[in-house]
Amino acid sequence: MTTALVTLLGQDALELIPWVLPLLGVLGFNLMVASLRLDSGRWLAAVLVAACPLLLPDYSWERRHFWGISATITTTLAIVSAARLAELGAWTKARPRSTLERFLWLTLPMLKGFSQTAEQQESAKGRAPELFRTAGLEFMGLVPIFPLVFLVDGDVVPWPLKSAVLILYFVLHLSAIAHLLSGLCAGQGLQIDALFLRPLLATSPRDFWSRRWNRFISRFALKHVALKLAGKVQGIWLILAVFLVSGVFHEYFAWGVGSAGARHGLMTFFFLIQGLLVWTETRVPFFFRGWRGTILTFLWMMLTAPLFFLAIELALTGFGFPPSWIPRPALLMRLLELLGAHH
Repeated sequence: MTTALVTLLGQDALELIPWVLPLLGVLGFNLMVASLRLDSGRWLAAVLVAACPLLLPDYSWERRHFWGISATITTTLAIVSAARLAELGAWTKARPRSTLERFLWLTLPMLKGFSQTAEQQESAKGRAPELFRTAGLEFMGLVPIFPLVFLVDGDVVPWPLKSAVLILYFVLHLSAIAHLLSGLCAGQGLQIDALFLRPLLATSPRDFWSRRWNRFISRFALKHVALKLAGKVQGIWLILAVFLVSGVFHEYFAWGVGSAGARHGLMTFFFLIQGLLVWTETRVPFFFRGWRGTILTFLWMMLTAPLFFLAIELALTGFGFPPSWIPRPALLMRLLELLGAHH
């Protein structure tokens, strides 16, 4: 039977199966939850769906493209599904939801729900052209980056410049894909929530993290951390708690896409220092304003982004980003070497 399957699919296609199964596991789990109308036991369900990346094959350099693509998509969907399950009860109480609506809501982070009236549907469809235009502009912004990173040897480029280029590459990629998927949803008359709001134009770190970047996680942290802790903790501790939760989400993502080569702790450290600067901004708000704030915010991200990118290095290279263009500050790499966190 195995020989017949190899003949039917081909050896290359057959090798893809172990990489696809965990992704199908997440989607199948979402379909089961949607079909069974599961509104209780959500935290156990969230743990189970979050474990799907454990089914991925062991990482190997020869299969890095399979790993990078499959692990990134599977881990991302697992995070979305687990976070959605925490809110499933409240979401379903608003009104009856069909199996299809529940499944799509569990799977797509930008989906808010189905339109209930013809006016809502037309309003949603009216957003689609602008979303597609935005995605097109962001994809166009990537055009000058490709010849730079694929034709120039990154080993001769200073790490701050590599960090700046990778920020543009990473942010434009994610934002463009999110706008494209949002446009497809809106074009079908579905209600959507924005995931990214021109993050490169952020005027401060607080503006970047609270309003413009990964609003799906921001909304989750606001609802389940900030609002629940408000009154119990305040000031810097509340801000650090919110960023710690974001760090845990991203730590899980880094683990999911990094396999045995994951560098643990970098994401948590990255988000905690972001939280410290956001708190500092609340004390000296005049420092970040207008175009000066946008420049300072980008410079800050450029200096701290190596922590983020080194944590997901295997995913970046798995998608084809040249390893020589991953920013590796000498001091940071030396510290990782001392801690035994290098590959």
